[in-house]
Amino acid sequence: ALPRLVPGDIFDVLYGDERITPETREMLMARFGLNKPVITQYWLYITNTLRGEWGRSVMFFPTPVSKLIWQRLPYTLALLWIATLITAGVGYLLGVIAGWRAGSKTDSTIQGFSLALLAAPVFWLGMILLFIFGYRLDWFPLSGAKTAAYHASNWFAWLFDWGKHAFLPILSMALHFGTSQLIMRNTLVSTLR
Repeated sequence: ALPRLVPGDIFDVLYGDERITPETREMLMARFGLNKPVITQYWLYITNTLRGEWGRSVMFFPTPVSKLIWQRLPYTLALLWIATLITAGVGYLLGVIAGWRAGSKTDSTIQGFSLALLAAPVFWLGMILLFIFGYRLDWFPLSGAKTAAYHASNWFAWLFDWGKHAFLPILSMALHFGTSQLIMRNTLVSTLR
């Protein structure tokens, strides 16, 4: 609904190029179903999504969106898997420390730190980390899963390059260890009682 509330035509938002002829515009509108009523477009969107037909990428046209998703899925799953392991490990460790010292300054500090990080959205933490460590300090790359046009000489070189690109996304997700920390702390406190 939000793109429809933007002033102008949805075609202009996606393909706002004045060099496109009216004939080409009409052909593209028909091809993507943008000349149909909004409710029909929505129904087509829902049915195509359920069938796995996600259309063509606007940025990488004419590549299908499903192909782009399948290309990036292994990297996404690797990031998520590693971040989940780190989150669980750090959260459980801090939960044990906080639960063992329940009511102390250590417990309060860990609880406050965990809740503050849990309250910050992952995408916001990611942007802050990118700004500081990627843009300002230039320690890590700002995008991508690997360095463009880089051919690793061995597996360790490839892993190092991938790790350099994956570090900040993994860190931004792993900083959300508050849930596992709170569960472990409360479980340990109730067990000790």
